[in-house]
Amino acid sequence: RLVATPLADMVRIACASPAYLAARGVPKCPSELPGHDGLDWDGLAPPFAWRFEVDGQTRLYRPSRMRMVANNAETLLFGALAGLGIAHLPTWLISEYLLRGELIALFCDAGLPQAETSGIYALRLEHETNSRSRLLLEFLKSRFSPVPPWDLALRSELRW
Repeated sequence: RLVATPLADMVRIACASPAYLAARGVPKCPSELPGHDGLDWDGLAPPFAWRFEVDGQTRLYRPSRMRMVANNAETLLFGALAGLGIAHLPTWLISEYLLRGELIALFCDAGLPQAETSGIYALRLEHETNSRSRLLLEFLKSRFSPVPPWDLALRSELRW
């Protein structure tokens, strides 16, 4: 049996490489995604992938042509960096590439999107309650909340 301790919110951003956007144009809103190439999850997509808040409602907008599908977020990241299309990836994975300009965030003019109801958790065995485990959990909680460092960096560097 495992016990899950919440550490951080999960935020997902649509992004693409500067080369892809120069060649195909920059979509101004999620409803323009069907006119673009995409990189997507195969089979079991995360429940919040390609969902965007539009006019107070959550709507699904996806690129119509998927140039690559994978079951691994890092693979989708490398496809985006290679200019294959637009990906919808978590900020914990892509923040350093956004900060360096290797990826461009889309649809974030008003700041980071809302966090998902899912998040990032630390797992421990139910019976494991020693002081080292408790100290580690306390450190992780203090390090990643209320706003995780990768989202803080994006907010300050990209002026959100």
